[in-house]
Amino acid sequence: MDCLKKLSREIRELDLGTQVDVCDGVPDRLSFLRDYVACNKPLLIRGAVQHWPAVKDDKWSWEGLQGKLDGKQVTVAVMPNGRADADY
Repeated sequence: MDCLKKLSREIRELDLGTQVDVCDGVPDRLSFLRDYVACNKPLLIRGAVQHWPAVKDDKWSWEGLQGKLDGKQVTVAVMPNGRADADY
């Protein structure tokens, strides 16, 4: 039982809460690495890819995808660990 109490205490210390920070645009590299990556903390980055051709040209909208893939068969690999297409 002491083991479970210790584990519970450690989990509470690691808890990052339920809030996700939001950033408009790309944060600077050092802040992002220090405040989010190193802490394993999520960050919602808005507008970071608006300049990408796939986004600007509407290629990845539902309508754009449907126009390209309509009637075609698409295969999806589902793996228990979520790494179906990882190249290790």
